[in-house]
This record gives sequence, C-alpha cells and structure tokens, in this order.
Amino acid sequence: MIVAKNLKVCMAAVILYIGYIYTSITYGIHQVFWLPLLLFLSGAFIRVFFKNVQDAEAHPLRFISYYLIMSAFILIRDLMLGYPIKNHAMWIMVFGVFVTAFTVLYKVVKSDDKSV
Repeated sequence: MIVAKNLKVCMAAVILYIGYIYTSITYGIHQVFWLPLLLFLSGAFIRVFFKNVQDAEAHPLRFISYYLIMSAFILIRDLMLGYPIKNHAMWIMVFGVFVTAFTVLYKVVKSDDKSV
C-alpha cells in the first residue's frame, strides 16, 4: 500500500516535470516557475525517500540517492532548455563529493561510538 502511494507521488512529480520542460520549450514560459517546481519535486521525493524512516541516522545513503535524483532533474532541465551545464555539473560534483565524504565519515564515527 505504501509503495503504491509513493509510486503515485513519484509519477505525479515526473509528469509535472515533463510538462514543465515541454511548455518551456514550446511556449517559452518564464523561468521563474522553475523554483516552485523544484521545491515541489524536492518535497515529493523527500516524502518518498524519508517518510517511513523511524531513525534517519540508520540510512544515511538515502540522502545520497535523493541528491543524485535531484541533480539529474537540474541537469536534464539545463540540457533540454539549451543552457550551459558545465558550471552546474561542476558544483553538483563538488557538493556531491562533499556530501558523500561527510556521510561516510559520519557513518564511520557513529559506528565507532557504538563499539566503545
């Protein structure tokens, strides 16, 4: 039941995203609408990834997968609308390395605390 509900939320978010990209290409809508759509996508995927987690510290890799999906949405948007992606891709990779390193180090330190 929970999987079906999460799948509906994901599908609604992806359909809205595709609709936004299509209308941006076809009708040239103003790009100020990107921020509310990005917030909606973030909220939808946060609900899917983090809704049923009792202990958020038990699954730090969920944040990395969430980050990769949101980064893909940003890069696909830039590619489809013809914007340069070099700067976005560079900062996404830098921040991704930082987040991954922090997550791994946090997990290692957390596991060391339990063994003592």
